[in-house]
Amino acid sequence: AYFRNDEQELNSIKEPGSPIHAVRELSYRDHKQFYRALIRLEKNPESSYTIFSQLSTQYPQYQVFALNKMAAKISIAKTSGDLKIYKEALEEWNVYAVHQKDLDEEDLGSTFFVNKLHILLKLGEYDELDKTFSELEMPYQMLPDIIESKIESLIERKRIEEASTLLEKVENYHQFSGDGDNEFIEAMKNKIGGIDNVQLLNSYYTRIFTSP
Repeated sequence: AYFRNDEQELNSIKEPGSPIHAVRELSYRDHKQFYRALIRLEKNPESSYTIFSQLSTQYPQYQVFALNKMAAKISIAKTSGDLKIYKEALEEWNVYAVHQKDLDEEDLGSTFFVNKLHILLKLGEYDELDKTFSELEMPYQMLPDIIESKIESLIERKRIEEASTLLEKVENYHQFSGDGDNEFIEAMKNKIGGIDNVQLLNSYYTRIFTSP
């Protein structure tokens, strides 16, 4: 039902008459709720967030609920354009992480870092973004969504030459790895090229109007 994005089919799945599970294990009903929240993640992120929040509170040992709660909050923020919601998403994750003794963010996978860097970019927390990016292993750094956040942050700070150098490194990496899906590289080139052209024109006109 989840792979078909079909909540009605999910509803039709009957739960076992006598569910047997330990107190801290996921019940059959909550297992269905998890997939319901995934189905609603994009089209109804508010509902998805509510479900993941409840599941994360009830089953804090399952990191996937807290991670998807964060993802749902990001979807809400994207829809509303409210930067405060991005901030709340990061704060809620940090509160969760503090209480998880064995949590290692490096083990959470690429989606977590994509989301974290996206939030930091939106909030303009560039120092923390740079720190997080620098601590990632090279394969993570070269992922399209992660490198886009990094380069976007450099562009925002007018560090165009640094952005160009990094993009050249990314292009070489993907050519060497044999990854043929490099549309994001061309998109970044166009963005950086556009900035370069604007800066060149500004510099040109400045020289014209300030020259004796």
